[in-house]
Amino acid sequence: MRTRLPLVLALLAALVVGLAIPAAEAKAASVPKVGGLAAAGQDWFNSKLKVRWKRVARARYQVRWAAAPAKLAKAKIYGTTATSATSPTLNRCVPAYVQVRAVRGRKAGAWSTTKKLLFTNTRPGPITMTGTGVPNGVKFSWPRTAYASRYRVVWNAAVSGKFPGPVTYVNSPTGTWMPQTATSTTLALPTVPEPGDKMMGVAYANPVFAKIQANNACKPTDIPSQQYIRVFPKAPDPGTGDAFSFGNYNVEASPTLPTASARIASIVANIDQRDLQVVALVEAHAQTATDIVDALNLLPGNTGWTAVASAGDPDQRILYRSDVFSLVSSGEFGGDAPGPGVPILTPWARFSQVAPSDPDKDQDLVVVAVHTTLDGADRAAQKKDAHDEAVALLGEINGEPAVVGVPLVLSGDLQGVREPYADDPLDQEHVEGQPTYIRNGFYDAMAAVQKVGIDYNTVNAHTGADQLVYPSSPRADYILLRGFNGSAYYENVTNWYVTDHVTPSDHNLVFARLVIPYSS
Repeated sequence: MRTRLPLVLALLAALVVGLAIPAAEAKAASVPKVGGLAAAGQDWFNSKLKVRWKRVARARYQVRWAAAPAKLAKAKIYGTTATSATSPTLNRCVPAYVQVRAVRGRKAGAWSTTKKLLFTNTRPGPITMTGTGVPNGVKFSWPRTAYASRYRVVWNAAVSGKFPGPVTYVNSPTGTWMPQTATSTTLALPTVPEPGDKMMGVAYANPVFAKIQANNACKPTDIPSQQYIRVFPKAPDPGTGDAFSFGNYNVEASPTLPTASARIASIVANIDQRDLQVVALVEAHAQTATDIVDALNLLPGNTGWTAVASAGDPDQRILYRSDVFSLVSSGEFGGDAPGPGVPILTPWARFSQVAPSDPDKDQDLVVVAVHTTLDGADRAAQKKDAHDEAVALLGEINGEPAVVGVPLVLSGDLQGVREPYADDPLDQEHVEGQPTYIRNGFYDAMAAVQKVGIDYNTVNAHTGADQLVYPSSPRADYILLRGFNGSAYYENVTNWYVTDHVTPSDHNLVFARLVIPYSS
């Protein structure tokens, strides 16, 4: 028996050794493995995911996240007492992997089965961007939008991006994206009109057309289309001085046609309803002016209407209320349009105020009534002709001593040749009338503090219902200012049937409320 005891002990020892469990495994075996690990949502904007799992009695938990299963072993461990957890900031574009284990005291259970999670990556939804005019610029604003990780704003000087040239972005010429935290951006516009400025800046009275682009950077080529919006830069306050209302009316060559009496009645009603003090008539003969003046003076509160006499026989006429202004001098510019680039006979008149609010600061006013004629056979030639006529007329205006240095209103039909646009700085011959005047010191009265009717073309062709072309329609009729501080109110009058359902003219009355700046 004694000889067998060591052998028995040895066998028992061997058995014990064979059944022994390493310390780490014994530690884990006493804490249950976490189960039921599942996605519980996402905080997409902050790039975080959420998970949940089944409760383990009397346990707290440890969680680890990684971009690949192989990286979990070295991942940072986060502790929690809840049965859910939110990740640190992750990359939304790639899968995330997560594990959880339970801990009791100093004992940690085995890591759970690895769970693969994905962010929802889809295209951003529609965005309602708004715009506000600011001095010499426009500001765009938008709300934060689901699944948008970046934004940029495309702008142009024409509706729906029809201006030629490369796509232009507000925040950078190359279209660098703004971050997902961005909710606004501002486009600064040129302060001095000059060639190559896309006819922008306040003085041109042209809006900025823009649309926002939102993108989920995880789907870089998926950029949903948005609608363009129209925003005007903020118009300047016209300042202090004596207010008056000025109208421009292309009344169509010969109201002495059979419909003359009805048309003149409608023309007169339009002028009367706007409380105008000076009106430039375009395509109006001397008899037309006389008929309108006589009809106006028959209406209550309209006494004193007078037509400026012309030495020649221009097709433009200037009317004024003699109880508000007195005629100082007058004349004509231009010839009889013998060829391209020569304006037709263009009357001008200088007025003084009958009763200025401050006699010590009285300021005269000059009015020029112009009609551009287009002799070119195609659009490019017509644009050049309009430009050449503007240059010729400006030369005469700047050479007339009675006009120089006096606030001036240049008003008339400058022809609607603004589109297709052409604003190559090296080819200014094909930049038509309005921008030519603007780049020589004029200001478009449509750039007013308040604008009405600007969604309509100023030409109605006797079919008012067809006038609405698109926001900020092309124009033929303009009121341009030099020596003024701006315009308080501008309206394209769209009540085409004033009396007896007779359209007054094939053009609308456009008028502006202005302030004659005080002289120093």
